[in-house]
Amino acid sequence: MSRVHYKRLIIILLAGAVAVVTLAMMMVVLSQEINLYLTPTEIKHRTFAKSQRVRVGGLVVEHSLVYVDKKNLEMLFDIVDQQGTLLKIHYQGLTPTLFKEGKGVIAEGQMQDGQLYAKMLLAKHDENYKPPGT
Repeated sequence: MSRVHYKRLIIILLAGAVAVVTLAMMMVVLSQEINLYLTPTEIKHRTFAKSQRVRVGGLVVEHSLVYVDKKNLEMLFDIVDQQGTLLKIHYQGLTPTLFKEGKGVIAEGQMQDGQLYAKMLLAKHDENYKPPGT
C-alpha cells in the first residue's frame, strides 16, 4: 500500500468514526427529549424513579375535582383511560382554559405513592374546537 493510499484510508476511517460518534450522541439526546404520554393502565404496570418525568393522558373523572387549597390553587382529581383504570393527579397552579371534568387532559410530573404530582397540565380538545367567544 502506497503512502497516498494509507493517508486516504486514515482520513476515511477518522471521518467514519466522527460520523458514528455524532450519530450516537444525536440518538441519546433525541431519546431523552421524546415526550410520549402513557395511559393510567400503563402507569400502573410500571415502576418509575422518583426523579423520572412522566406524561399521562386520560379523561378527567366527573365530580373528582377537589380543591385542597383554593388560595394556592392546589387540587386533586382523577383521570381514567378506556380500560377504566383510575389515576389520582395532584396539581398546583393555573389550569388551562379548556380544563374541566369529563374532558381530556395530559398531565406531566413525577410519580410518588401511586399518584402523579403534576407540574404541567395540557387540556385536550376535540376536532370541533372553537376559540372562546365564537
